Amino acid sequence: MEGKTGQTVPLSEVVRSRGAEYNRRMGLLRFALWVLVFLLVIRLIGRIFRASFHIEVITPHGRGNQRQPPGGGAPGTGAADMAQDPSCGAWIATDQAVKVNTGATTQYFCSQQCLDDYRKKLNG
Repeated sequence: MEGKTGQTVPLSEVVRSRGAEYNRRMGLLRFALWVLVFLLVIRLIGRIFRASFHIEVITPHGRGNQRQPPGGGAPGTGAADMAQDPSCGAWIATDQAVKVNTGATTQYFCSQQCLDDYRKKLNG
């Protein structure tokens, strides 16, 4: 084979240069794959932590992170008054809740099951 200057280049030199280029390209490909794996692992870890620290409450009235009182519910805004279920901690609209009058106060529960669980805790 002839080189750039017109001189004959040994075949072993041609094979060696092509092998070096192949190794360089494979090295870049390996690096890109490792970066991809690293990013996927980081994303997976993020999802695990999000699932661990953001507890989602499922009630008969909806699904979502209901550990914080929703904005709204102020008088005159047309939003429903909200109350926190003493059993599971979910925030619920008082007009849709299971209500229990206990003398001077009214307690609101998201479901009959939460009310039953609350009564079991009180009794024993």
